[in-house]
Amino acid sequence: MFEQKAIKIWRQSGEEERVLLVEELFNRAGSFKTVQVFVSKGKPRPRDDKYGHLGIPSDPIYAVYAEKKGGKKKTRPTPSSIISPDDPDPETLQRRKAAVKHTLKCPYCGETLLKWAVPQSPFTAWDVDFMYMCFNDECPYLVQGWEVMAQQGNRGLSYRFTYNSYRDQCMSTPVPNLHALKEGIID
Repeated sequence: MFEQKAIKIWRQSGEEERVLLVEELFNRAGSFKTVQVFVSKGKPRPRDDKYGHLGIPSDPIYAVYAEKKGGKKKTRPTPSSIISPDDPDPETLQRRKAAVKHTLKCPYCGETLLKWAVPQSPFTAWDVDFMYMCFNDECPYLVQGWEVMAQQGNRGLSYRFTYNSYRDQCMSTPVPNLHALKEGIID
């Protein structure tokens, strides 16, 4: 924050109060759908950070966002709508994850993973041009992720199953909505 450029209420508020303030501004505007919040704090600093040797955590990140009313909306499936006796047990899931490099199938839903172009920006640390991602909007991993992330304080986020073929690594990629990252699908 630049003290001389911030309004008084912003300068006098704490981090959590600022989140509430921005949420309130979105709500009062009346032209946005449900306001969502992403918070990341207490994470370790990267090894090459000039303050990494001090053992202090990285700077916190607070993001408050909402979709403008009138846009496309797709209802998120709820976890109860996808739990079935066919859900894989932990051993089966581990076998499926180990097989991803050969099958390119999501271990959670069995859908074929789509090739996805990694966005190039100064905020990403990925060293590859593409990965494979499950874009099934009813995948149990994605559907249950909304609730898991909310319980961790990251309301309005979930994650998609992602496979980095260069590193032979299964991972999660966070998403704020069902449309996010789809523009990066490579035919």
